[in-house]
Amino acid sequence: MKKKPFDLYQDIKQKLIRRGIPPGEIAFIHDAKTPEARERLFAAVRAGQIRVLIGSTAKMGTGMNVQNKLIAMHHLDAPWRPADVEQRQGRILRQGNSFQEVFEFVYITTGSFDGYIWQVLETKARFIDQVMSGQVNSREIDDISKTALSMAEIKALASGDPEIMKMIAVENELTKLDSVRGSWLRNRQLMQMKLESHRHQQTGLARKIAFLKQAIQIRDQHEEKDFHLPVLEKEYQTRKDAGAALNRAFLQYGREAKVIGKYRGFSLQAQLLGSIHDPIEMNIRLQFGEGHSLHAKVGESGLATMQSVDAVLRGLEGAVQKLKSQSAQHGDDISAIERGLKQPWDEAERYTQLKEDLVILKQRVLKDDTNTEGEASPHVQTSAEVKIVEEAQEEAPHILRPKDGELNLAHILQAVHAAEHVAFPDLGKDVISLDEETVRTLEADASSSVAFAQFSRAALDASSQQPSFGDWLEAHAGKVKVSKAGKRAVSPTETAQLTFF
Repeated sequence: MKKKPFDLYQDIKQKLIRRGIPPGEIAFIHDAKTPEARERLFAAVRAGQIRVLIGSTAKMGTGMNVQNKLIAMHHLDAPWRPADVEQRQGRILRQGNSFQEVFEFVYITTGSFDGYIWQVLETKARFIDQVMSGQVNSREIDDISKTALSMAEIKALASGDPEIMKMIAVENELTKLDSVRGSWLRNRQLMQMKLESHRHQQTGLARKIAFLKQAIQIRDQHEEKDFHLPVLEKEYQTRKDAGAALNRAFLQYGREAKVIGKYRGFSLQAQLLGSIHDPIEMNIRLQFGEGHSLHAKVGESGLATMQSVDAVLRGLEGAVQKLKSQSAQHGDDISAIERGLKQPWDEAERYTQLKEDLVILKQRVLKDDTNTEGEASPHVQTSAEVKIVEEAQEEAPHILRPKDGELNLAHILQAVHAAEHVAFPDLGKDVISLDEETVRTLEADASSSVAFAQFSRAALDASSQQPSFGDWLEAHAGKVKVSKAGKRAVSPTETAQLTFF
């Protein structure tokens, strides 16, 4: 039956008294029934008159300021909320404590429910901290909490196995590195996207520079000393008159996007987007080449319109220089991003090493668990081995396992009654080294023996229903199959080595 809090308090108190603490220096928070009694108790703790104060998290959490002379905190159980752990720690880890260093003790029982409770606290702390920090962007929760780390360590301590402690520490460090690695990978993705964007923009800038140079060439080829501009088949000799004609033609044909004139090798096209009363764009487009055009604004007067057209043509060189400057900046950015993408992750080597260490630690922990439970063995026996061992158990009680990398033939022969069960070749030695080279040699010898047996059978049996010696030679790299009709067929398999002694 589970003991009540008061009974537990009495048990603890008696043990402390036997350890030499006076009864008057031990208090139970639940004995203070009223606010006044609680305040008197807290004052005694602050004065050092009460050396040991015992109570629950609810009774000794928020509102209890007795930190002046606290030197140690003892967790006798594990709560269900991470905030409760923080509340407990907050009673002693706070300003006003006269000690520069304090101690925190956690009591757990190996193989009990304690490990599960600390594991639940660890999971809750991870999730809560990530939600509060706004870093929940996937279904995976990263360990970003120092509190979660300490809970994981406590969970490992509950197992009583130092290997588990090491494994938890490696897992926690790997989790942190996973978070850093995730950020590094996301940054690389952003860099890759930016690189593609810069390359695309640089290609576009190169095209713009090319067609502006083409526009400059057309403009220079049609340089004229005397001004003239045809608008709707009528020639104008002054910029003011020509501009006024362009404005009239624009109002008449702007919605139709009609070519209304020609100037210095460029076709002038009216372009009105929207309406006259609510225009979005009012442009005179200077068309040239294959679908290229420059845009000039329609002014309030004809002279303003012509000034806009001339300004566009005069500013072509400046536009080219501006685009070249942008292209050069994009080139520098592309080079910097490419250098950054070639840089490896600084923690890559350590990350790989920790993953390898974790695999080894998990194998050790699992091995220890299975060996402790008696449910696993490092040697996996075949069905034939199991049968031989079962038959030899009464007369050969020793275990037929390789030891220290060697196979003791004497023990095996004694265990399986070689004369009755299996015939071993006379190898001239009692011990065979168990290594990869030895096993490959034995396998090669076995393959050679099988090939020689097939060779002998083919040479001995000349029946038409069996493969002949010639058939065997022809199919020495394959396996001969004979159908019921007596037809021979060869199916390729591994090449057999035939050795004559």
